[in-house]
Amino acid sequence: MDAAEYKRRFGVLDMMLTGHSLERDRYGRWSTLLTLLVLALSIVTTMTALIASNRVIDFAIATMTIQTAVGILSAAIFFLALVELRVDWRQRAWSHERAVDELSKLKAEFRGASFAGGQAQGSGVDLVLAYDQAMEAIVPIPEKRFLKLKSRHRRKVAVSRMIGARPGAPILWLRLCLLLQDSKCGERKTSRSAGPSEPGDVPRDPEAAAAAEETDPPATVQPTPDVESPAGGTG
Repeated sequence: MDAAEYKRRFGVLDMMLTGHSLERDRYGRWSTLLTLLVLALSIVTTMTALIASNRVIDFAIATMTIQTAVGILSAAIFFLALVELRVDWRQRAWSHERAVDELSKLKAEFRGASFAGGQAQGSGVDLVLAYDQAMEAIVPIPEKRFLKLKSRHRRKVAVSRMIGARPGAPILWLRLCLLLQDSKCGERKTSRSAGPSEPGDVPRDPEAAAAAEETDPPATVQPTPDVESPAGGTG
């Protein structure tokens, strides 16, 4: 694997790692929220059942007996339990967690690669084979989520560079600067070629940007990968 292919695959690997991490966290949050909602409704239903069944409760939108309220709450709990089985957010979070583990190990192998005669060589590992096997084994990222996750990865890399140039600036401020900077589509190319012109901008020299990026491969390559491969592909 030559240096150009190494840079391309490392870029895809880095973006996929970010994407699966975001998907793992998203499904984990939804799974936890649904579980807590079922538990809360179960507690409310149990407490309501202890009240005399002939007592009338006056809600803002309806008036019903305790028995009716318990029946509605029980039906809601049953519905949420069916939703949890159908969407299976916990299993999806686990699948993306496994993908993160696999890609993290592969990224470590890529970072430890050495170069001889312009070819990347792993330390006792065939990088091409390990890359292809990892991409085939992990769960794919849905096509409708790919562009959004790619955008979030690029923003993360850009903010990381800005932090390296301005470590004392608040992250929220740097994100705002990045948003304002890249929202000026017509002026973007001119301002970048002329150098930094607004708060939060950083030098656009490719070598300086590559050195500032925390997620770059070893310095012997100095890549600035441009990821265009579809999610879940093997490159």
